[in-house]
Amino acid sequence: MNVFTQAIFFLGLLSFGALLMGTALTPGIRLLFEIAELSESWPAWGRAFALGLGVMIGYFSYGFALMTLIVLISRLLPKPTEGEYPYFSGPSILWFLNDAILFPASKTFIDFVPLSGINILYYRLLGAKIGRGVQLNAQLIDCWLVEIEDNVVIGGGTVIVCHVAEGGRLKLKRVKIGRGATVGMGTHVMPGAEIGEEALVGAHSVVLSNKRIPARTIWVGVPVRPVRKHRS
Repeated sequence: MNVFTQAIFFLGLLSFGALLMGTALTPGIRLLFEIAELSESWPAWGRAFALGLGVMIGYFSYGFALMTLIVLISRLLPKPTEGEYPYFSGPSILWFLNDAILFPASKTFIDFVPLSGINILYYRLLGAKIGRGVQLNAQLIDCWLVEIEDNVVIGGGTVIVCHVAEGGRLKLKRVKIGRGATVGMGTHVMPGAEIGEEALVGAHSVVLSNKRIPARTIWVGVPVRPVRKHRS
């Protein structure tokens, strides 16, 4: 893909993102119009408060509308399966489109609903397999390739990613986290990693691609190393 073609493709994505986010903003802006008209004769501080409250209600309506639109569009897109694909091949472009539509919510809203259960429902609707009793405060990239079993705790700022691009090829591989495991805050989990049942990965660690962490062990570091054979 030459620079000109890449620029056209990128501008197309920006235009689509603007349409998506603008559509999600519409209910909130309509609400502000109503508040502005209703409060026109109010004292300045009262009107400022009403408009401020309207802005925040509008922001959250934007976020939920955006997530809903993303889920609807995502469910219409086929998902590339695990494997290795050349750059700019059909599966690679399909992967890019699936990840690109998640970008607006991940950058403008999803961080406001951690541990609420809303983010878990959102990721499930996008194809992630997430069990019961999960505490999820993480960003899931390529979420249709993520499997998280029951009673897992994943700390804030953690990123789980199921792709890597190297050597001219896109590599997609599933990430699995076993029942009762704990992943500390700020950890990066790379494609193909498997974390066993009741294992613990310390905060700010990096679990490299295809790493297998045995059940009921403790691992920390960059990259992760075992520090204890069994959790107490």
